[in-house]
Amino acid sequence: MRSIIFALKLFIAGYIIYTALLFALPFAKFKIYETAVKKIVTSEKLSSIDDIKKSLLNEALDLAIDITPDNITSEDLESSTKITINYQSEVKLPLLKKTYIFNHNLIQFRVKKEN
Repeated sequence: MRSIIFALKLFIAGYIIYTALLFALPFAKFKIYETAVKKIVTSEKLSSIDDIKKSLLNEALDLAIDITPDNITSEDLESSTKITINYQSEVKLPLLKKTYIFNHNLIQFRVKKEN
C-alpha cells in the first residue's frame, strides 16, 4: 500500500513539474526573442526594413516560434521607425486536454539615420 501511495505522489509531483516547464517554455522563448529583436533592430548592418524583417523571421524560426511576415508590422514616424511583432503561443496540458493561449507583443524603435 505504501508503494502505491509513493508512486501516486511521485506521479503527481512529476506532472506538476512537467506542467511548470510547459508554461515556462513560451516565456523563456519570448525573452530570448525579445533580446534578439533589440539586437537586430538596432543593428547598423541591416539598412532596410525588409532585411530587418527577414532577420526577425529567421530568428523566430531558430527558436521554433510561429511567426509569419503578417505578424511583423512597421510604421514610419518622424525620427524613427516603429517595429511591432505580435504572435501567440499555445500550451496544451496533457491529461486535462486544456489549451492555454498566450499573446506576445514586442515593440521596438529604430532611429532613422540623418543624411
